[in-house]
Amino acid sequence: MVQGRGGAMAASVLSHLEFARADTYTIGGTGGWTFNSAGWTKGKHFKASDTLVFNYSPSIHNVVAVTQGRI
Repeated sequence: MVQGRGGAMAASVLSHLEFARADTYTIGGTGGWTFNSAGWTKGKHFKASDTLVFNYSPSIHNVVAVTQGRI
């Protein structure tokens, strides 16, 4: 009986490993950043552990961190 519980526990842990893996997403996908940026998120399920990469040309754009109070 104990062996059966151990197997069930192992199966449960293994089935959750996929959910724990962090992914890296490039904003805009292969097309890069565009003004119509909403479409690239379709079909993706983001998690708190994921990394979002924002590629941009520093000669044309900039990225500034904004605190909640400044929004």
